[in-house]
Amino acid sequence: MGVDAAHKALLTERSITVAPMVFDPAAPLNGCEATARYLGISRGLVYQQAGTGALPSVRIGSRLMIRTAALLELLGADRSADHEALLTERSTMRDHRTRQQIVDSAEAVDALEHAAEVAGKQARLVRAHLEERILAEYGTVLED
Repeated sequence: MGVDAAHKALLTERSITVAPMVFDPAAPLNGCEATARYLGISRGLVYQQAGTGALPSVRIGSRLMIRTAALLELLGADRSADHEALLTERSTMRDHRTRQQIVDSAEAVDALEHAAEVAGKQARLVRAHLEERILAEYGTVLED
């Protein structure tokens, strides 16, 4: 239903099915409350932005209606820019996480190598100590 048809319907008191709480992207017009819920802002802010021309609107009788197609077009431009920014941010975060995982893995490998080195040194010390005791007690050294 176009703006003129909606206006005529109000003037002739025919009923127009308007769900004030549900934004309908297919409808030519939506009420301020539905638009507010859709945008996640207050109804007062919808009225304020419509009054300044930031939101495309038309007054039909005493009701302020938001032009759906113009609003979605306006949001499409903003949302595509927001979407690009979000994708870039996610990509950067993913790259950072990947780099951090590589650094963490390298640090873990270094720690394991160090632990193996320390364990090897300790094993050699223990063996040397045991060989000294065995040599002192039995007069011979263990063969591998």
